[in-house]
Amino acid sequence: MKKKLLLNALLLCSPLKGWAALSFDLSALESNRSELTEYTKQQLSQVDQQLPGTYPVDVILNGQKIGTEAIRFVKCDAELCPVVSPKMLTRWGISPAPFASKEGKDENTPLEMHFEHVLSGASVTLSANATKLLLNIPQKYLLDDKENFLASVTEESLPALFLSYYYNGQRNVSPDADDNDQHFATLNNGINLGPWRVRQSANVVKSSGQDVRWQPTQTFVGRDILSLMSRLIMGQTTTAGRVFDSFGFKGISLSSIDEMLPDSQRNYAPIIRGIALSQATVEIRQEGNLIYQKSIPAGSFELNDVVPNNSSGDLEVTVRESTGEVRKFIQPYAQTPKMVRKGQLRYELSSGSYDNGNSGGDNDIFVQAEGLYGVGNTVTVFSGAMASDSYQSGVAGLGLSLGDFGGISLEMDTSRNKKAKRIDAGSGYATRINYSKYFATTATTLQASYQQSIDRGYLNYADYQARFGVTRDTENIPGDTRRQWQVSLNQDLVDFGSFSFNYYAQQSWDNAYQSKTLNASYNVNWRGVSAGVSYSTSDITSRTRYKDNVLALNVVLPFSTLWGQPSQARINHSYITSRSGLSQNQTTVSGSLLRDNNLNYSLSQTWAQEQTGQAARVQYDGGSGSVNAAYSRNNNGFSQYSLGSSGAVVFHPGGVTLGQSISPKEPFAIISAPGASNVSVTTKSGVKTDSRGYAIVPALTAYRQNSIGIDSTTADDFTTLTSTQTQATPGFGTAIAANFGTNIGRKAWLQVLYRHKPLSLGTELQGSNGATGIVDDKGYAWITGLSDDEVLSADAGGTQCRVHIHYERLVLTKDIYTGAVECE
Repeated sequence: MKKKLLLNALLLCSPLKGWAALSFDLSALESNRSELTEYTKQQLSQVDQQLPGTYPVDVILNGQKIGTEAIRFVKCDAELCPVVSPKMLTRWGISPAPFASKEGKDENTPLEMHFEHVLSGASVTLSANATKLLLNIPQKYLLDDKENFLASVTEESLPALFLSYYYNGQRNVSPDADDNDQHFATLNNGINLGPWRVRQSANVVKSSGQDVRWQPTQTFVGRDILSLMSRLIMGQTTTAGRVFDSFGFKGISLSSIDEMLPDSQRNYAPIIRGIALSQATVEIRQEGNLIYQKSIPAGSFELNDVVPNNSSGDLEVTVRESTGEVRKFIQPYAQTPKMVRKGQLRYELSSGSYDNGNSGGDNDIFVQAEGLYGVGNTVTVFSGAMASDSYQSGVAGLGLSLGDFGGISLEMDTSRNKKAKRIDAGSGYATRINYSKYFATTATTLQASYQQSIDRGYLNYADYQARFGVTRDTENIPGDTRRQWQVSLNQDLVDFGSFSFNYYAQQSWDNAYQSKTLNASYNVNWRGVSAGVSYSTSDITSRTRYKDNVLALNVVLPFSTLWGQPSQARINHSYITSRSGLSQNQTTVSGSLLRDNNLNYSLSQTWAQEQTGQAARVQYDGGSGSVNAAYSRNNNGFSQYSLGSSGAVVFHPGGVTLGQSISPKEPFAIISAPGASNVSVTTKSGVKTDSRGYAIVPALTAYRQNSIGIDSTTADDFTTLTSTQTQATPGFGTAIAANFGTNIGRKAWLQVLYRHKPLSLGTELQGSNGATGIVDDKGYAWITGLSDDEVLSADAGGTQCRVHIHYERLVLTKDIYTGAVECE
């Protein structure tokens, strides 16, 4: 026993540089010494050595963890060497050039050599417990930031075709009118071939008494050009909107991509906040196009998954209550001050014909160029020019960093068109000012913008097309905008919550159109209990006047706070009052069920002056998609039924796999764990492998390292996962292969004998179908992946022997076979 404890203590020791290598006497082992191979003796006598094999290790480069990978280690002289390929090196940020020139191999060919022999001054160490691969590489062998980015991004995609969908349908039942049905669907389809992406997106809308409307939003062929940090798009798409206002068109564009830049410099998506008085449907339109629709419960809502067609332009938000009441407000969607870092260039070149998917353009071919360049640390210049046969426009401006006073952009816009009836209405100028400031001492973010048309004849290209295009759309896009301004403030109050304020106003030259929208909210969280107050007001004057004010109060209390036990359930009480005189209280119980918390539910009861109502909603997010259903009713006879679903079908080299919905431009992973069915994906709730071991992981982040993993504890008793984690840095719309090794078969804890004596410590067992094991000092080995007619091979002291597994002679306990077997 003392000898065993001594051996265990030695195996736990880690070598220290500058010390002599630690060793121990093999005669201390209680084993058949004569049968130990020379290499096994050498390996076991050095306590800082590991046996060859594949180990899942954290890769540490110069002290920084860059990922976790399963790496094979082989014998190199008296040490172990990692088997890596040039492609792996570039993914880690190490230049593969010295290795390629030495070996002359391609990027996928494994390299078996000492790093130190190729990279002068480098050192590579496998930690004593085989959990870390420590790489110390001199700076001259590392890729610079741009090279590292270009090398790490996977531009080539798996060949794949996907069909993705989102559907929401509802029926409104009223005692005084016919039933009204509304259906809304979004279809996103795509093909990936190498670096090329083909995408087609459309909305399908159907209401009672109306025909089905097909609204194509984007159809294009595109690809990244990483060497230019840019993207080429051909087809139906939108302009980038960095300098000019964004609009839809059919044509070709080459544009730098902000997503390739650091997170701090990337564009943001708008957040839509509002209040629903009951179970309601939120509709969002941009330039008259319906771009988003979702059923929501009563109370304050926040939508952060809205993707506008254009990168600038107001969003019209419509809240349709289950009672039939309709409320509207304008959500501004404006850019922050135009600033880029010194030496940075952002640009777009585009040409084509106007097409916003709703109204036709004048069919003229336009050419547009725009760019921003950082001439210094505090100054950015930007300009743009656009021309067609009947419309010309130009922009010039400066972005200035004011240091402690924030950032500001100033610009002058001009336009001229040939279709205005009056000469003075055919041209004009406009100015824009954007300001942004973050106050670090108070954690306050302030943004403001102001646009003033100096002349009545100024029109941006979208407004020009709305007024003079083939199909006019003045109903949805008012012309003659004189001025518009926006102020937003977000205040972090640390332990006392947060406050946000947003105000937007717009006015036309003749005051025929005016709009004012204000949203303010305060939220606080204390010991798990959250509370908030929201206020919203809208005043829109067009052909008619619409005015509304809504105040909402809410408190959310987790059941875990009430009971002191872990729970996903919570209770929410809200009070809402509006200008129309409606005041109501609502209590909602909601939560999530199942192991992955992917079954969400809510039940609510509403009380108003003379009205009560009930609502219920349930949503399940599974590996093959999501489904949801909702029902609400009140004592006046109004009721609403809602049903929704989303998902995707992906065709790939491994077959056909169902998954959750896929966004047109977001990359996704295709997991392959052969034979491992119903295994949970750790990085996406509710997703599990299908019967063949495939799964789809959507919504990866392009140009950033993504971790993709599967949960080994959810595998069945006949499945062993040899790897459970991988990393990938995909490009635009890339389908990434996430392959995980598996051993499918029976598991056994066997004592392996040769001539009735245990095999020696460290003897490797190799199965005919991939099963492996290593013998301990008593001759026992843990073996997985055993087939029904398994045959194991081993080296018994220089003599090859074979083990024929006869399961009927073994003892089966909890799916593990135990017993002794003879190697013959």
